[in-house]
Amino acid sequence: MKIYSPSQTAAFMENPMYRELCYIDGWHPITLGYPDRALVAGGGFNDGVLAYYRGLIEPGFSQLTGDEAGVIAAAYTKDRLAHLEKQGFQWKEDVDPSDLAKQVKQAVERYIAQDPLPKTWLVAVEPSYTEFGYARPDLILRSPHLTPADIKFKQTLDEDRRAQAVNEYAYSWQFMHYIWATAGFYGEPCQNSCLILVR
Repeated sequence: MKIYSPSQTAAFMENPMYRELCYIDGWHPITLGYPDRALVAGGGFNDGVLAYYRGLIEPGFSQLTGDEAGVIAAAYTKDRLAHLEKQGFQWKEDVDPSDLAKQVKQAVERYIAQDPLPKTWLVAVEPSYTEFGYARPDLILRSPHLTPADIKFKQTLDEDRRAQAVNEYAYSWQFMHYIWATAGFYGEPCQNSCLILVR
């Protein structure tokens, strides 16, 4: 049986036509707004932070300073913005992505300076569970139990919205899929997931 990603399942449940257009036909609106800017920023942030964690635990990867990881994050952000421009996407008038690479670089440097995860907790960075459908948590931790973790980067998030954002992820199909796939891949119980919410 083919296993689809949780995001496709959620999109189908909300609107089957939307899922068909986005995931099957590859349709996207030509005009980009704040959610798209946030998506680019989140991708850049994750690229830099995960490169830092990869350097801590994976053989063959260099351990990075916050500045070096920030440079990786900024490069990803610039490349993604250039790709969107080359594809013909346009930004809404009130959305300015020109300083995004600099903001993402600074955010990565600040995160690494205050890294909340002990190195002894790190098990894997972006493992791919192809036999369990598309499930690719950012990190696998052991503290002391096996726990998939995902990093979510928010450029702005006030206190009122913070609790709502945490609740959205607590019951998301994505995180439930991570728990199931991690247990199957490692062959041991996995009952929790972890949200690393970076503001």
